[in-house]
Amino acid sequence: MKLNYAKPGTHVLNKIDGKEYVVNLDGDRKLLYPYTEEEIDVSEITPIELTEANAICFRYLFTPGTPDIPEGCWDAIDGTLTKDGQPVCEQGSLYVKNVLCKIPGAVILTVKNSCDHDSVVVYKPERDRFATVLTVPENTCDCVDHVNDGAILAWSKYDHVEIETENGEKETKTVFVEAGNAFISRNSTYLIEYDVPANVSIVQIIDDKFIAVQFTSEIRDGFVEEKKTVDYVVYDLKGEEMTSFCLDSAAKICVNKVDYTFFARGKDFIETEKGLFHSKELEGKEQFVDLIDVTKDGNKSIYTFADEKYNILRIQREFTSDRGVIDKIL
Repeated sequence: MKLNYAKPGTHVLNKIDGKEYVVNLDGDRKLLYPYTEEEIDVSEITPIELTEANAICFRYLFTPGTPDIPEGCWDAIDGTLTKDGQPVCEQGSLYVKNVLCKIPGAVILTVKNSCDHDSVVVYKPERDRFATVLTVPENTCDCVDHVNDGAILAWSKYDHVEIETENGEKETKTVFVEAGNAFISRNSTYLIEYDVPANVSIVQIIDDKFIAVQFTSEIRDGFVEEKKTVDYVVYDLKGEEMTSFCLDSAAKICVNKVDYTFFARGKDFIETEKGLFHSKELEGKEQFVDLIDVTKDGNKSIYTFADEKYNILRIQREFTSDRGVIDKIL
C-alpha cells in the first residue's frame, strides 16, 4: 500500500496479523489502531505508526465517506495529463486526449485507443491509478451533466453518404452508426446503448435517480429521418428502462415521489400512465410538476398536483357510459 492512500478513518488490512486497522492522525504521524465496532480507550493501546518503510505490510481496504473533487485545473497537453500546467504522473504509453470532467475522487479522461476509437478512463489521484471503463468512437464523447457523485457521458456517431435520387440529382443522407449514454462514478460504470438515433446530449435528470432521453429521429430505408412525434424513454442510473412516452410535442418528464410513477408535462397537457389530460386551461400552469395524490370515487378520479410553493392543481377524470371520458380542472 502507498502511504498517501492512508487518510483519517481509512481502513487497512495488516498482512502480518491478518487484522483490520483504522488510520488516525497525530500531527503529521499516521497511527493505526485495531478496528472494532465497540468504543475503545486509545490511551491504553500502543498504535502502529505507518511509514513509507512499513506501508508494504498493509493493504488498503477503503476510506469511508465521499472523497473530495480533485482540486486544481486539470488538462491534457500534447498527450500528457496535467494539473495546474504540470505533469501529474508517469503515464507510460498512455496518450491522454481530453479531460472530460471531475467527480468526487476521480478525473474522467479520454485516451487514444486506436485510429477510430477512444478509451474512457477514470483516473484516481489518491491511488495514482488509471482504469479503462468503456470504448467509444473517436472524438465523440463528452460530459453532459453531473448527478449524485458521478457524471453522465454521451457519445454518438453518424456517417454521411451521397446517393442519386430518381431524377438523377445528388443527395446527402445520414446513416446512424451508434450512440450511448453512461453514468460513471468513482467505482462504477453503467451503460445505455441505443440501436436507433437518440438525442444523447439532451438528458433530463429526474429526482437524481433517473434520466429521460429524447428521440426525435428514426431510421427509414436505412437513413436517419426526422419523426413527427417526440419519444422519451426513462432509465434509472443503472441503465434499466423504466417507462416511455410517445408525444406530439416536447415535454418535461416528471415523477410521483411517493410511488415513482412517471408522467409527461407539456404546455397544455399532462400524460400519465392512465391517459392524457389535454386542456388549454393548463397553459400557464406548467409549474405544477409534482403528482402528490390520486383519489378514486366510483367512476371519478382526482389527480392532485403541486408546485414548489405548495400551490395545488386538481384535475378530475370521470368515466361515463354514454360520452366517454370527461376531464375537468377543479
